[in-house]
Amino acid sequence: RALALYEKSLIFYEYCFDGNASERKSAEKLRLQCLLNSAACFLHLNRYRKCIEQCDEALEIDCNNKKALFRRARAHRFMDKFDLAEKDLMKIIETRREKVSMEVENEIELIGSRRQDYETSLICFAKKAFSGNSRNENTEDQSH
Repeated sequence: RALALYEKSLIFYEYCFDGNASERKSAEKLRLQCLLNSAACFLHLNRYRKCIEQCDEALEIDCNNKKALFRRARAHRFMDKFDLAEKDLMKIIETRREKVSMEVENEIELIGSRRQDYETSLICFAKKAFSGNSRNENTEDQSH
């Protein structure tokens, strides 16, 4: 339900807003909040591509927005795109000169752990795939 309201407000912004520079700036702040909130909803609903799209739009408004970078990093991690996730987290670290939040540190650890699990599963899959093919080839060679 919340997601529907955020999307509706974004549609209103796109098609109905026309104002002076000050009003546009104010509306752009509201649009940014709607994009960030809808990205959070999409992340919660496991709709990672839509989350990334919303974060991309938010980053067009504010290229260093921590919430957009963090949510996009999490979506990338869930999609096993570890390099992209790390890139977003590194940007948060670079742009925030103060101490890195525990949330970012935990996400970096999760990426490392998930990457290791992913690579291990790929190795196991490859071993099974190639061991299965070599048996079939040997059997075919012997039958000819």
